[in-house]
Amino acid sequence: MFGSIVDGVAKVDNAVPLFHSHPLAPMLETACQLVDQCGTIVGFYFVNAHIEDRRVPVVAEKMAMLLESKCPGCILIQVINENLRDPADHALQAWGKSSNGTYNTGLRVSPLGSPDDTFHACLSLASSAVAKGLHLSYFDFDDHFEDVSHNPMNPNVDAELHLLESNN
Repeated sequence: MFGSIVDGVAKVDNAVPLFHSHPLAPMLETACQLVDQCGTIVGFYFVNAHIEDRRVPVVAEKMAMLLESKCPGCILIQVINENLRDPADHALQAWGKSSNGTYNTGLRVSPLGSPDDTFHACLSLASSAVAKGLHLSYFDFDDHFEDVSHNPMNPNVDAELHLLESNN
């Protein structure tokens, strides 16, 4: 995720999908170098493979600790799969670094604007994007390493999302 951290508050402007598998260190380092060119990295997000799994994988916490050395105050965000069932729940859990050096300090996640307006707008945009099939052309770094024409920054999807957003 990249954005800014001001007065201890992380503002996430965008997120880049890295991997849908467990990455090897060289692949992870390469991906981070490419993402770092987009802006200030302010955190790392992840989603577990199983709906009830709420564990923080070791690789996610290690990534956050690595990012902390470059961006003090960076955050770790998990998408809580089972919370995706509730349209009123953004399904995000955020953690900050605690005094003992681990990421176990719960943080509040707030969308910009009115939460109700933001959630409904996001749901509407997501629904339109799925109806248009944008999820089928969304790539991560695993896809890019298999075929370099698959851009993990997803500029085409991003442009389509902006068009859909302006039409809603």
